[in-house]
Amino acid sequence: MSNTNIKSRHKLAFNVLIIAALAGIVGLVYYKRDIIDDTWQVLLSANVVLVLALPVLQITNYYFIGKYYQKAFGMFDAKISTVRSWQVVAAMNFVNQVLPSGGLSGITYLAYGFRKKVNTGQTGLVQLGRYIFAFLAYAVLAPFALLLLAINGYGDDFRDVVSRGLGNSSAVAVMLVFLGLICLVAAAILRPGFLVRIFKPKSNGIIKKTFGDLRAAVDIAKSRGSKVVSTGLFMLFSTFIEIAIVYASLMAVGADISIGAVFVAFVAANTVGVVSIIPGDVGVHEAAMVVILAAFGVPEPIAISATLLYRVFNKMLFLPVGFFFYQRILKPALGDDA
Repeated sequence: MSNTNIKSRHKLAFNVLIIAALAGIVGLVYYKRDIIDDTWQVLLSANVVLVLALPVLQITNYYFIGKYYQKAFGMFDAKISTVRSWQVVAAMNFVNQVLPSGGLSGITYLAYGFRKKVNTGQTGLVQLGRYIFAFLAYAVLAPFALLLLAINGYGDDFRDVVSRGLGNSSAVAVMLVFLGLICLVAAAILRPGFLVRIFKPKSNGIIKKTFGDLRAAVDIAKSRGSKVVSTGLFMLFSTFIEIAIVYASLMAVGADISIGAVFVAFVAANTVGVVSIIPGDVGVHEAAMVVILAAFGVPEPIAISATLLYRVFNKMLFLPVGFFFYQRILKPALGDDA
């Protein structure tokens, strides 16, 4: 089969996924049409100050993610400016929203952009590290969230959410796939040879070189010791800001909910998003958020309004910015002038 036919099929599959996602959203809106008017009224009465704070929080979030990239690449002696790293994150946000890759497309993009600064193995390690540190941040914040749930009297609601999840075969399947992905990524980082054996790179010189670079990158990262931990802290700060964005969105539309419950809903929605092949996990993340927030007692119009604020309003504001830097940074490559 020619490369042209393969690309045509990939493009067709991508378009089908987009159409399916849009159809799902339209179907959800139609199914919930009785509360659309209530949702609109909630949005009209939103707290303007908190709504305006959302873009500021998002800029801060990009800053922390950018600092992660700056410090992570710094471990390989690549000097990246803070301003440029922020621009890269904005561009990456655009890429992640339009490609059905779960964020992994960032490896290819960063590898090209930084090709004169770091090799592909180092880029792959840094990009995978971003998501590993993000999920480690969930583990760090989880005890505090559960404590807040108990203090604020959400214990029964939390147990109900957990029991419903464990009683739903689809939810259990998602959790198992998610845990499998985490184990695979952890194995790739701790034992790069594990993936080398799976993909047998001896048959392809490029793949063999990439995994060789990954091995070397892991060795360099191990030699940095505490610098790896301090680099990962920026993803902890980023995760905290992301939760603050969701919480501010809920407060803007008058929700009465514990930040611990917001944490649970956000982590669950992101977990579902990891195994979604829909670009930007559109529709999947939103549905999971609304369902779990409703389980914690948030009225559906308020839950939908808050989700629209941080998922649609906030993201739409930054997509043009991301597209601008995407065009500017990709041509010429970032490594030429970073």
